[in-house]
Amino acid sequence: MNTRSASRFISAQLPPALRLLGALAIRPLAALLFSVLPAVAAPTAPLTEAQVEARITGCAEFSLTPPRSDGPVALAADFGLREDAEPEANVLALQKALAWCKTHRASRLTLAPGTYRLRWFNPKPVEEPLAYVSALSATPAVTRLIALDGLQDFVLDGQGAKFLVLDTEQYSLGAMLYIANCQRVEVKNLTFDWDWAARPLAAIGTITAVNRQEKFIDWHIPGVSLPPDTKLNLETGTNSKPWDLTTNMRPPEVKRFVLEANSPGFAGLGLGDVQREEVLDAHRLRVWFNKPGGLALARVGQGANLTFHTQFDPYGVEANSNDHLALRELTFHAALNHRAFSADDNAYLEISRCRIVPPAGTTRAKTAHGTFEIHNSRGHFLFQDNVVDTEMDDFMHLSDGFIGGGIQVEGPRTLRCERIQYYSARYTLRPGAVITFHDTAFAPLGHTRTIETVQWLADAYPAKDKQHAALVTFTEALPDGLKRETILRNQALGTGHYILRRNRGTTLACRGIYTCWPNGLIEDNVLENAGYGGIWLGLSPFGSRWFNGPGPSNVIIRGNQFNQVNRVRRDKADIDLMSPPGTTRYFSGILIENNTVAGSVSSAVINLSNVDGLIVRHNRFIGAKAAPADQVKIKDSDNVFVHDNTQPR
Repeated sequence: MNTRSASRFISAQLPPALRLLGALAIRPLAALLFSVLPAVAAPTAPLTEAQVEARITGCAEFSLTPPRSDGPVALAADFGLREDAEPEANVLALQKALAWCKTHRASRLTLAPGTYRLRWFNPKPVEEPLAYVSALSATPAVTRLIALDGLQDFVLDGQGAKFLVLDTEQYSLGAMLYIANCQRVEVKNLTFDWDWAARPLAAIGTITAVNRQEKFIDWHIPGVSLPPDTKLNLETGTNSKPWDLTTNMRPPEVKRFVLEANSPGFAGLGLGDVQREEVLDAHRLRVWFNKPGGLALARVGQGANLTFHTQFDPYGVEANSNDHLALRELTFHAALNHRAFSADDNAYLEISRCRIVPPAGTTRAKTAHGTFEIHNSRGHFLFQDNVVDTEMDDFMHLSDGFIGGGIQVEGPRTLRCERIQYYSARYTLRPGAVITFHDTAFAPLGHTRTIETVQWLADAYPAKDKQHAALVTFTEALPDGLKRETILRNQALGTGHYILRRNRGTTLACRGIYTCWPNGLIEDNVLENAGYGGIWLGLSPFGSRWFNGPGPSNVIIRGNQFNQVNRVRRDKADIDLMSPPGTTRYFSGILIENNTVAGSVSSAVINLSNVDGLIVRHNRFIGAKAAPADQVKIKDSDNVFVHDNTQPR
């Protein structure tokens, strides 16, 4: 492997004459400094920009196979779905209707327009308790409200119907809409909302009083009516966040409660600080703290995005192990403290014209914790014309899991995989999966083995860690010399093939688009007012908690608009790439062109590394904080072409 690299920063903003001289000097050098990518064939001669561009195909256009329409049509009203029915009865009516459709191979279930209340819990345990550690002791525990399981050639058409989801009296967890093991299915024209009038989910609050002697602060919370038993949600990741009232976004500081002694206007509630809370009236909440230090820096007027605890804590949509599934014209006004859309192990998945937004005329502080979490794909994901407003995590998260080391040989055919997260690793480790073995630089070791059995060890670590161990037995003897840090990957995953087009996201408390997938086209999206970067390309570094890959090779990013992103400055740049440490070329073929970035406060607008074959051209940077020489930073990359990026005056 050639160990030399173009490991300097390349400016996109040189004067034309110098830029031309720089291009003449840089391009031949970059072409000569070629390194071999893991699993990417290396050319033997220097490349021109035209040659690099020809190799970057992104994702070809594709479409889903539509459902056949030769079966009977059912009406949900015939099974008892009514606007005036008890919410539990409506859930049963939908379950009966869907069961009939499956038995009779119906082509369609149609709902009449209207608003239907839903509330459900059942005595069955959570099907996959490792995925929901906090629900292990919950009795009864919900798993889902509306379930499509094993249907083929089927359409669920809401015709504009709205489901109003009510809280329960006992703790419950699951999905509002659960879709699994289906083929050629379409779900469309439905709206889901939460009963905010009875139990709000979140609101912007401001401190009106601080009492350090009695260790409490008072919050004023307009816009909602607090029930007397309101409790703050202090779960990791979903708890109340510091909030800048002037920008309607998280502030740059990241400490839990009050961020700096001279930092006006921001507050947040730490997980271990709060002792109890009391509703003083419909718009005032008093919060007591365990220790005086918990509120030492609190000031009147500071703001936070407060999240409230509910008994019913579901996802919006959970879609697993489907082929040719289309989700169209679905609207979510609330997905509580989890994802609005969660999908694993799907092939040919489409999400189009869906909206995760506050209802018209309202100013809700949160529509979901996260919006689109698409993981462990078997290939082909189409995502277009969707809209998101006001959510607390990433707008779009695309990744496939792998086992990032921590293995131990237990026998001739058995490995123990240590400290893995079940929700992701269960799709990597499954009977019948073909596993490849890789070194810490993700280079293949030349071995493949097929999994025979998997035994999960739920009690290997404290439940609060949400990490587990698994004994994995293969059909053949293990290769010799496996090291503890060896990486395991499922061959069926990691193909990518995705199109993200014409989507819009605003007021996003974390990243815009987070992708660890290859073979992608990201075009004509609009992302604004985001806490972290607009697009984050990555491969999780070895040894971290998250094992997400395989990484963004053969990706086109063009025609997108970013306005006021990375406001918290968590990322290095508005378009950023995270790779493991070192100078290995992990990624191949990235084209970034014709994007507009406005109001950048990052140290660089574009920051990339560890790429062989990179083109950055014709992008517009409007009002960037970084100096022209620092606006495009390229490190440890070869065959690099950066030119004609401009900053209009």
